[in-house]
Amino acid sequence: MILLMGAGKTEPKLPMESTLHRSMLHALLMLRETTNSVV
Repeated sequence: MILLMGAGKTEPKLPMESTLHRSMLHALLMLRETTNSVV
């Protein structure tokens, strides 16, 4: 997860790619929150 964020910061992103990247990060955060709630 940290590697993904690091790669996103170092790579120049197009607007569409940036939005997709943000959506993926948001999904990961939501998944992590759900997992923490269940556990």
